[in-house]
Amino acid sequence: MFAAAVYVVGMFGGQWLSQHWRIGIDLQDETRCLPYYVWAVKLGAPERIERGAYVALIPAGEVGMGVDDLVRKAAFPRFLVKQVAGVPGDAIVVIGNEARMGGQEFGPLVLTTLKKVPTTPGGYDRVEIVPEGRIAVAGTLPRAYDSRYWGTAGKGEVVGEAFPIF
Repeated sequence: MFAAAVYVVGMFGGQWLSQHWRIGIDLQDETRCLPYYVWAVKLGAPERIERGAYVALIPAGEVGMGVDDLVRKAAFPRFLVKQVAGVPGDAIVVIGNEARMGGQEFGPLVLTTLKKVPTTPGGYDRVEIVPEGRIAVAGTLPRAYDSRYWGTAGKGEVVGEAFPIF
């Protein structure tokens, strides 16, 4: 009887767990965006998105440079995990090779990131205010490919809240 109860709880608990959580593993090496390899992702858009939180997102816009194919056209949906660097009203300031988002430095830009960024210093210069309904996202490692390059992401593109494990 006990074994049957454990089996039933495990079966339904596992089903619930798989509907609400995912484990993500980042196998990239020098092109990684964040210093963690393993993530727990709680599925569903968080009620409130705050600067400094980690989110999982599937960009709906044109991130470009092969990232779109990797994320949206994979055999099973993949997501990007990034840190929220700016919320509505925050500025994204890119001048020369330096970037600030939400008042924090995120730079210098690495213009050789996977050869994804074919430009010279100054090619991304702009001052942009994060509009309502959008966020700026960033990686914290030098070769991160993020809002400094491709702009903001819609809050509707956030598919979960991410928590670093290792």
